Amino acid sequence: MLIIAAQYYKKGESYNARSALSVIQSSLIKLFELDENPDILLLKTNKRIEQFLPKEKLELLREVTPAYEEKQIENSLKIMLEIFPEAAKKVAQKYGYSYPQDIEIKIKPKLQELFDTL
Repeated sequence: MLIIAAQYYKKGESYNARSALSVIQSSLIKLFELDENPDILLLKTNKRIEQFLPKEKLELLREVTPAYEEKQIENSLKIMLEIFPEAAKKVAQKYGYSYPQDIEIKIKPKLQELFDTL
């Protein structure tokens, strides 16, 4: 999804890039929640993350929540490239899940190249 968001942004489709980032952000929130509580999937879905996640994770979410300004969307894309894989690895290690790092190895350089041309 990050690739799609970067491609939208590169084509000048800021609104679509922001929408794609929202999808990624939802997944990141779920990873943060899993990291904090192994029973997260059993909890009600209408909880407020502000009451559940620690301040440092809420701050990371603020950093990757873009406004409609192009520079903020670009910054969010770049930050998400670093935060999301780390959160996924942490949850995978904590619970013994498999994490296909070969995907990250293939995709991250291509995304970085895309970002370098922005």
